[in-house]
Amino acid sequence: MFGKAGRVWRVVALLLALLLIGTMGVAAKKPVGPAAEDEDGVIYACRKKLNGQLRMVRSCEQCRKSEVCVSWNATGPEGPQGPAGPEGPMGPQGPQGEPGPQGPPGPEGPMGPQGPQGEPGECTCPITLEEYQALLDRVAALEAAVFGQP
Repeated sequence: MFGKAGRVWRVVALLLALLLIGTMGVAAKKPVGPAAEDEDGVIYACRKKLNGQLRMVRSCEQCRKSEVCVSWNATGPEGPQGPAGPEGPMGPQGPQGEPGPQGPPGPEGPMGPQGPQGEPGECTCPITLEEYQALLDRVAALEAAVFGQP
């Protein structure tokens, strides 16, 4: 009824169907979503001994006899601290701070120079200036007599 051309189309349709089914099977074997890692961040895979092909798994128990389990950490260990960067530009001046507490008193300073002669004050002495001068004269005469000075 369809003849030779009909058979060719049926063969092509059958091959396309088989190709589609085979592609879906391969796609189903590929991992979907993020890599399988445990709560510590370790990722597991099974490596075929024959050709090195990797297959992602959730644990090493899923590896076959023809495979070897391999694992690695997604984060890795912390590296050494890098060198210090260049000094940055100076920032703006900050606001005035609160005044600090009163400090302790400092050491006593050196004595200053003598001041000028003051004005003579009023005498409230029991003797007058003339009587005082006479007393000084008598002390001077007494010293001369005792110590032998003129």
